[in-house]
Amino acid sequence: MTIRTSQLNTWYDNIRLRPAMYLGNTDTYGFKQLLEYLFSDILKQNSENPVFDITFLPDNKIVLRFSGISTDKIPGSLAQMQKEDSTMTELGLPVIIALSTEITITINSTDRSYTFHGMKGSFESHTNSITTGEPVMIVEATIDMSILKNFHFHYDHLTGFFRQFTFLNPGLKIIASDKTNNDFQRNVFLAPRGIFDQLDYYASKNIHYSDFSGVEIEDSINDYSYQITISAISCYPYQPFTKTYAGNTELYYGGSLQDGILDGVTQVIRQAAEKQNTKVLINRKKLKQQLTIIAAVKGKDYSYAGSTKRKLDMPQLRKDVKTLVANKLLNYFSSSPEITDKLLGRFLDLRT
Repeated sequence: MTIRTSQLNTWYDNIRLRPAMYLGNTDTYGFKQLLEYLFSDILKQNSENPVFDITFLPDNKIVLRFSGISTDKIPGSLAQMQKEDSTMTELGLPVIIALSTEITITINSTDRSYTFHGMKGSFESHTNSITTGEPVMIVEATIDMSILKNFHFHYDHLTGFFRQFTFLNPGLKIIASDKTNNDFQRNVFLAPRGIFDQLDYYASKNIHYSDFSGVEIEDSINDYSYQITISAISCYPYQPFTKTYAGNTELYYGGSLQDGILDGVTQVIRQAAEKQNTKVLINRKKLKQQLTIIAAVKGKDYSYAGSTKRKLDMPQLRKDVKTLVANKLLNYFSSSPEITDKLLGRFLDLRT
């Protein structure tokens, strides 16, 4: 999405007048989207062991501290935003600037310190003294509740978002603190193995059934990197489920990534059944009833079916994923015949 200046309004006026156009809604979902835009854009900077520290304070104030990142390009981006006729292709900083009644951004780069101060989108900058400290960016913002009028802060509603974001970005550490009242809370989220840790998290709740530990697939094809885990476990209170992601966005309606995985699994099960002269009854619905699948793809560009960006539409990606999954499963099953037998048992054609 691109933010443009119109003849009548500045870029930040456009955000403030139509916040749901950029956030999807003005409730908790919209606030999470605001954070997702900001976190995603910060991660695009050169980073090594990034740490995002976010503190929630009374009166709708938040303080975010970003370290372990390169900050050299951020002052230039903020300076560009000061031009009211600017066009923005990244939403992270523009959206939080526009939707804050007051905001201060302090940046330590490799050679200088910068401070940007704004109110409701309009802001000014100052170049401070030369610094040799750690590259860091600190954002202190007061969220404009007249814009996010349906957002009611609940710390517990946001911890799931932080946990999921670290699952999708291995190596990122998020430290969250709630200081909005006397019941201080602090959580640290870190998932070094990405979505493989996500499956472990669900399984740790209570494994209801497990006879197939699962397959972990991690590879890159045609400039896209994949993490895919396929398992035949049910994690109470969860039934087998499928979750797929493109970047940091969950694909609620599936699409090419999900279809490619199911294509690959179907191919391998049918080949194994033919090899054993066994009849199986297999279709997508039954596969999703029997398998827990979590998968994420990372790349520069994604194509979607429809305007909601919740269903991936990339035919070549589907073919690549099918081949990737089929090859990995064939290797796994060839070395684990007992697992093959157990899995085939779930798809036996019992019709007479």
